[in-house]
Order: sequence, then structure tokens, then C-alpha cells
Amino acid sequence: MSTVGLINAALGEVAAYKGRTVLSIMSVVVGIASITLIVAVGEVGRAAAVAALERQSGRSATVNVGLVVSSSAQLDSYGVASQLSETAKLNGATASAVASSVGGSVSTHSAERPTQIVGTQPDLAIIRRFRIVSGRWIIASDQHRLAPSIVLNKPLAADLGVVLATDSVLNARMSVGQSVSGVIVGIVDDGQPTSVAYVALPALREWALASPTPSLLIWAPPNRVGSILDRMSWVASQLASRIEPQRTDNPEAVDEFIRLIQAILAGIAALSLVSGGIGIINLGLVTAGQRAQEFAIRRAFGATRATIFAMVCIESALTVSVAGVAGIAIAAAGTAALSALASASIGVDDLPPFPLSAALLGALVSIVLALGAGLAPARAATSKSIIRGIRD
Repeated sequence: MSTVGLINAALGEVAAYKGRTVLSIMSVVVGIASITLIVAVGEVGRAAAVAALERQSGRSATVNVGLVVSSSAQLDSYGVASQLSETAKLNGATASAVASSVGGSVSTHSAERPTQIVGTQPDLAIIRRFRIVSGRWIIASDQHRLAPSIVLNKPLAADLGVVLATDSVLNARMSVGQSVSGVIVGIVDDGQPTSVAYVALPALREWALASPTPSLLIWAPPNRVGSILDRMSWVASQLASRIEPQRTDNPEAVDEFIRLIQAILAGIAALSLVSGGIGIINLGLVTAGQRAQEFAIRRAFGATRATIFAMVCIESALTVSVAGVAGIAIAAAGTAALSALASASIGVDDLPPFPLSAALLGALVSIVLALGAGLAPARAATSKSIIRGIRD
């Protein structure tokens, strides 16, 4: 019998025994969907956890550059920081921002709260992956405003009872040693549990009585960090200063934890898959025994053992293939739903799609199951002689 004939015969048997096929498929679907979904969710979960960590400590690779400026330097610490920021960008940094902070308070018509006031530049939101909850973030033109533009983080906005509608602003007062009227222009999720207000760096320098030493945050490709810091160190030495860099990002810790959880869950899913595989093999063996007369009659009319063996293997392969496709489709749908939920809950909009590695794993598991589920029943189907098969 030709290959096409074998496939047609196998399809006919699968269609004829719909109940048996459904039972075979269900257990395999659950196993393949479970193990595929775990791998996919592990990848998406890792990305979500890293994104949440980056909101607190910066993207990979973020370096917090402290400054030590000599009293003999011609530039003040802010001038040195600005020079080093330009140096970082010229040498391959993706973003850089000078920042400093002081203790202060922010008040509206209904409440006042002590808070940390951070003066910074627009790139901080990129480096720290801030999510705009409402309104906007600091922009370049804010450094020229007489009334400082103030951006609240979520805890401070909640304490003050501030809710901004689209494109709305709210008058406020900011106290940093001196009290100044400002305008609340946005609310951000910065991953911080405590109250923080952000203003343009020139506004903080103008109104704060103290002059805190600034720091410089840079975000650069990990393979460029070393060369960027070397160049910054040289520039700092020319400015009678030195730098004290420190990496703040640590995605490896989250990655290790996620992979550990993923491995444990994958082990559980693998046990489910093995159980399903054993079930489909048992069902195939029982079915092969029930069809002993059919196989004997086929052989009596000229079918060879090889033909019967191939037909049974193809039936199992078709059944498991359908189960594999269904399992992968369920896993893809589940991953999309969980990604949407994660995006809504933690505000990460660039989570990866359903990973190809998970689909490939599901396909590989399907192939292995197809082989395992087909060989044993096929061997049983061809083990009896024609006479014994007809008699049984």
C-alpha cells in the first residue's frame, strides 16, 4: 500500500472511532498545553519581573555615577555632571540623566505631605522605565518655567488625594527650604513605596536652600559600559574630579528565581504528560487487541505486517499531532491572556509575545509522544498470526 493509501486508511480509522480518538487526545492535550504554557509563562514572567525591577533600579545596564569634585575644579558639581553626561552619550550611552534630591514637602488645597523632592532631567523616565499613570513626565521646556512643573509618584498622589484627568493640571506648593508655587502635571509609577516628587533639575537648584551633590545615571549596552566609564573617568580627571560608578540593575537575580520556579512547574507538567502518554499507550494496546480480527483479515487479503504496523503508527501520529496543535494553541491563548493581565497590573507594555521556544518544545514533545504511543500498539497489532487473529 502506498503512503497516501496508508494515510487515508489511518484517517478512516480515526474518523470511525471518534470516541476513542477524543479520549486519546484529551489527556495529551492537557499535558502538552501544561508544559508549553509553563515554558511560555516562565519567559513572559521573567520579562515582567525584570521590567518591574528595572522600574526601581534601572534597565540593564544602568550605572549610578557618584561625583567627587575637587575644590580647585573650575566647574561646580553640576557642571561636571553635565560634562560627563555628554561624554557618556557621545561614547554610546542610550540615555543619561543628572539628578539630585532634597527633603521637602508638597501641598495642595486639601493636604500637605513631606516627601523627597528629586530634581532631574527627562531621560530619567527612560532609564528607570517609569510608567505615566496620568498627565505627563518632565520635558525639556520645564527647566524654563517660573512655576515648577511637579510630577508625583503614586504613593504621594494617593496621600494627597490627587487625581489628574487627561491634559489637566493642579496648582500646588513645593517647599524645599523655600516655598514656591508649582503645577502638578503628572503622576508616575516609579516602583517606589515612599512619597517622591520630581521636578526639572534647574527648578530644584533655584529653590532649594541646600545644594546637594548630584549623581549621574547612565543606561548603556552592557558591552559598552566599561569603555564609557573609562572615558568618563579620563574626562573627570581633566576636570579635577573623579567618579565612583556602581551598577544598580540586577536582572540576573530575578532571572534565576523565575527559572527555578519554571523548572519545578515543568517537572509537575512532565509528570502529567507522562501519565497522559501512558494512558494513550494503554488505550492503543486495548484497541489493538479489539481490532485483532480486522488486522488478521487485512493480512489475509494481502496486507503485510509492515503495512499494518505503519497504519497503526500513522493513526497514533495523527491523533497525537492533533492533540499537540490543540495543546500549543491553548498555551498560546493562555500566555496572551496572562500577558495582558500582567501589563494591566504592573504597567509593562513591551512584554514578549508567545515564545517560539515554547512552541518548539510542544512540537518536540508531540513527536516523542507520537513515537511512544504508536510503536507499542503497532507491535501488538502485528504480533499475532492470521489464524489466531481471526479466531480471537
